[in-house]
Amino acid sequence: MSSAAEKMLMPDPARAPRSGPLTETDATAWRTLAVLCIYRVVLAAFIGVAFAFLNRIFNFGVVSPNAVMPTIVGYAVASLVLVGTARLREPGIALQVTAGVGVDVIAIVVMLAGLPWVARRVFGPPGDAGRRGYRTAASGES
Repeated sequence: MSSAAEKMLMPDPARAPRSGPLTETDATAWRTLAVLCIYRVVLAAFIGVAFAFLNRIFNFGVVSPNAVMPTIVGYAVASLVLVGTARLREPGIALQVTAGVGVDVIAIVVMLAGLPWVARRVFGPPGDAGRRGYRTAASGES
């Protein structure tokens, strides 16, 4: 074999250096996490502005308008806490990523529950509760 071909071959696994489990997270990962958390804050601000001024377009909270602002404020506060913990680099990055995903999922589910198309899909068209077996004050059942 030529020397050029030998250089391209993979090293022998027995002679390859062993690397242990990653115990330290590099600064790039922490910066990336902090930027992601800042984007969460920007997203919460965007949703708040959309609810306050552009709600005819976005239709947030048509089913439950009282749940929108507490959800947005709670998401913004949780996002700010996540930004702070990412800057402090405590607790570990795996826990912070898991917490961030959990916060995102909860906020998305609560926000989607207030959209009209989700409400129609889950609960049916307005006035259909009596035919589906739900008890309502309008149907005379209690």
